[in-house]
Amino acid sequence: MSKMALLWLALYFGNIAGALRHPIFPLVAYLVFYYMPPHLNWWGRNVLPDLRYSMLASAALIAALVVFRSNLEPLKPVRNPAMVWLAGWGLNTVAVTAWALQVARSWGYTVACLKLVLLYTLIPAAVRAPAHFDTFAAVHVAGAAYWGYKAWDNPKRAAGRLQEVGGPDAQNDNQAAGHLVTVLPFAALYVLTEKRKALRALHLVGGAFVLNVFILCNSRGATVGLIVAGLAAIVLAGHGKRGKLIAVAIAGAAATFYLADPQFIERQQTTTDPQDGSAQSRWVMWAGGIEMVKDYPFGGGGRTFHILSSRYIPEILERNDAAERSPHNTYIQLATDWGVQGAVLFFGFMFATFRMLHRIRKRAPDNPWYYYRSLTIEVALIGTMAAAFFSNRLLGESIYWMCALAFALYRMQLTELEAAAAPEAASGEPVVARDELGRASIAARQAAG
Repeated sequence: MSKMALLWLALYFGNIAGALRHPIFPLVAYLVFYYMPPHLNWWGRNVLPDLRYSMLASAALIAALVVFRSNLEPLKPVRNPAMVWLAGWGLNTVAVTAWALQVARSWGYTVACLKLVLLYTLIPAAVRAPAHFDTFAAVHVAGAAYWGYKAWDNPKRAAGRLQEVGGPDAQNDNQAAGHLVTVLPFAALYVLTEKRKALRALHLVGGAFVLNVFILCNSRGATVGLIVAGLAAIVLAGHGKRGKLIAVAIAGAAATFYLADPQFIERQQTTTDPQDGSAQSRWVMWAGGIEMVKDYPFGGGGRTFHILSSRYIPEILERNDAAERSPHNTYIQLATDWGVQGAVLFFGFMFATFRMLHRIRKRAPDNPWYYYRSLTIEVALIGTMAAAFFSNRLLGESIYWMCALAFALYRMQLTELEAAAAPEAASGEPVVARDELGRASIAARQAAG
């Protein structure tokens, strides 16, 4: 057994054992498996047993929550405004499968959707304090940096694009690059805000490896998403913070041009070329997807676009000598699989998440810890949603990770605000009633005046 396999076993099972202390540890084990799945690496393939590692980590997390519930950090009971939308979306996948074009096939994708709903509920249950958030973020960057190390150490490319790098839900270059759109903002966050020089240096080096593997993936859609994320960060930054983010964006652009090879530059230059064959195919596929939605407004179940592609885009299948074709668009996939109602529920979930992130920044404009982390999550989601026009990321975990972290941050901040108000009550001072934005009520302000 190689040293890498032994290291992986120590990282994974060490954190599983950590469930005896806190649920954050099995969550780290989950991330270790995601970024370093043994069956997708030479050191683990046919060496380590092919177990349900993600399920084992989830079970350990749930057990830790149940057994040690009374010992966990107390959190303010807060209604999650996004949960009702996501739960509705999950239930909708079950309903649509009842009339799916291929019920057995659709059920497999319904189960995958329901697993994402469960994962979304587990992450905030484990991320209960600022240190837990930073732990998740650090493993997020470090795991992607491992992908970058693999690509740097032994890059395998075909037609100018990276092969054999990614996780369980990102096993091709487009999907891996789409996932990395959520990683690079976190690397930039810690380079920008971390006071400890050693940690800042680690994130800087890790970010460089992540950027390098992003370039090697050579995904035009993900590059568009990353550019949109950078612009969103500058636009959304508050007064006094925009200059720092512009400097980070310039440094990131310079690093990209420094690391980029001719293949990357050549491919990215075709992004806006209407004569590019790939671009023309996408327009045809998207038009076919819109026609599918018109004919099946309530959805046809999992993989509807694939199943009907021979009817709606026969010229694309003939050109590629294929039996089925993916829409290469998350929103077309969402509407064709799960219907217009599924799209409404999913966008309601995203809107509620963005609203929580805005509330976090409104409550603490002068608290850099909450401000920058909420901004980081938001720009990561915006970039992902832009990249989603060019790839299928509906079942990509990173979207649900970011949304779960948004609620975790939202609840932690409300808990801190409530704790800060407690000394006022203990001292006999009048306690000012506040809403969920942390603002004093009009009546309280008038009374105080």
